[in-house]
Amino acid sequence: MNLEDQADRDAALTVPCPLPPLGCAQPAGARCVVAATGELLERAPAHVARLRDAGVVHAPLLTREIRGA
Repeated sequence: MNLEDQADRDAALTVPCPLPPLGCAQPAGARCVVAATGELLERAPAHVARLRDAGVVHAPLLTREIRGA
């Protein structure tokens, strides 16, 4: 994980994650999980909706970057 991802994750932890399907409903302070499995989210610092709620702003990603293709 790069420093920007860590900073984004730290910011995301300051707010709760929205309910599915936009997020995983984790409370503030708890890392995001894959809603279907309960496993920690590893491919992104947090769900996009949680990052938005935390005020994290970046240039839009290409679709292939979001899917990890």
